Parts: sequence; structure tokens; C-alpha cells
Amino acid sequence: MKRVAIIGAGISGLFIANLFKRNPNYQITIYEKNISIALEEGYGVQLSVNSVKFLNEIGFEKLQDKEKFSPKKIDFYSNKNLDKICELDIAEFNSENCKYTTLKRSSLINFLKTDLEGLIKTDHNISKIDYQDKQIKLYFENDELKECDCLIISDGVFSKCKSLISNDEVKPIYNNTLAIRGILNKSPENIDSKNISLFLGSDFHHVIYPVSPSGDLNFIAIMKYKLSTEDQKNYALFSDNTFIKNVLQKIPIENKDFLKDLKIFPVFVSDNFHKLQSNNVHLIGDAFFCISSFICSRRITVNRRCL
Repeated sequence: MKRVAIIGAGISGLFIANLFKRNPNYQITIYEKNISIALEEGYGVQLSVNSVKFLNEIGFEKLQDKEKFSPKKIDFYSNKNLDKICELDIAEFNSENCKYTTLKRSSLINFLKTDLEGLIKTDHNISKIDYQDKQIKLYFENDELKECDCLIISDGVFSKCKSLISNDEVKPIYNNTLAIRGILNKSPENIDSKNISLFLGSDFHHVIYPVSPSGDLNFIAIMKYKLSTEDQKNYALFSDNTFIKNVLQKIPIENKDFLKDLKIFPVFVSDNFHKLQSNNVHLIGDAFFCISSFICSRRITVNRRCL
């Protein structure tokens, strides 16, 4: 039986763990640096038909209907005058079992971790990776040493594992945009709240979409915003009330009172990928390659060759 270690309990890491778990030839363990898995109630995620097809392999179609929604259209609007430009019938790409789906991120995470009880080790922050031999050794900051036969690295944009194995040669770069996400406590009058509403502008665009049949609405925006090198490294800045207030003043939306639980974070992208020297180590998701944000979709990216 091969021992598989997965670093990072985000969407990609939990998804691939479910795939491995279905094969009795693998013994899997997921290591997460945080003391618990983040379950941010309310914030949404969109799944393409292709993503739903993959998720159905691990039983996603059994998720209760009250926890997910299937919008039929994307409505495109001008951010300047709020006029509707056109619409796209995304239902055309649906099949009976695979439909474009929106839901709360917390619902997706809960689904993904349901069958992984006892396999997720939280509060495990990795400090060193030794994969000179066929056996891979993982060293953690809590002084634990674990060995595995295959390592799946899925610890996000700022992958510590990738930095360790590449000697910091490949790092994401800031692409001069901020992402702003939140929840709407009221639907704007000019949109169909059962559709995905995409507002396009030159330096700012945003999307509003339902995340449940009960009408809960998610908001996410992308804004052009330059940051100094020092500010990019100052993670506390994005929780600073003064900074958030300054950003909100620049948002070209008349009524901002509808927005709540706003979070702001910088968008980083990859400009290169790390060429691995071992067939037993794999990078997936944003740890492999982080592309510019698509505010109308959320993809599950998996290296199926691992299986």
C-alpha cells in the first residue's frame, strides 16, 4: 500500500484526497497548517459543468438541493450606466446530472471533508522536505517527522512547499489588482437575482450571483490597484480599517450599504512553473500555477496522472 501525503486542506487538496480514498491501494493523510479548516459562511463559489462532472465521481450529486443552485443565465451589464449588454444561456451546456452550479464555499468544503474524518491532521506546518531517495521525508514545525511514498502539494498561491523544493526560485507576482468579496443583504432592483449578473468596467468589474435556492447572494469584484513592494508583503494591511475604507471609496457602486462582511485581498499570479525532479512529488491547484482571477467561475484543477 502506497502512503500518500497531501499538503493543504483546501478545495483541490480535499478533492484529490477523496479520489485517492476510493482506491484501497493508497493510504492517505492530509496535512493542514491551520488549527482548523476554514469555513467562511456565506462566501460563494461557482462550479462549471466540467467541475461538477469531476465532483460527481465522489458523490456530489447527492448534496441536498437546498445547499446548491443552478443559474440558467449570465447577464452582462455596463458598469458605467448599468445598461444590460447581452446574456449567455449557460443552461445549454448542462446535462441531466452535470449542471453549472453555485453554492456557499462552506457547503463545498463540508461536502469534501465528510468522508475524510480522521485523515486530516491540522496544526501541521511543514518546515523541510527531503525527497532525495524514493522515500519522502516531511519535517514539521512541531518536530514531527513523517514519511510517504507520494507527495501532493496543494497549499495555495503562496505555497511554502513549492518554495522549499524550488529554493524560492518560483514565486507569484502581484498583478496590480485587488479582489473584494462580500455578501449582499438585499438584491439590487435592476437585476434578476436568479441569474449571474456580471458588471463590466475598465478598471473595476464585479459579479453578483445566488448561492442557494433561498436567494442568498454573493458579491465579488476585481479592482485595479497599485501597491508598493512593502505593502504587498504587509498582510495586516488588508484587514486595516483605514485601508478598507479607502478602497471602498474607490468602488464605483452607488449604494454600498447592501454589502456586508467585506474582505479585501491582493491578487497574485504565476509567471512560471516549477519543473519537478521527482515522479513522486506533484503540484496541483494554485500551488502548481495561479492564473488571473475569473470572477465568473471557479475551477477544480487536478493532476489526474497522480492517480
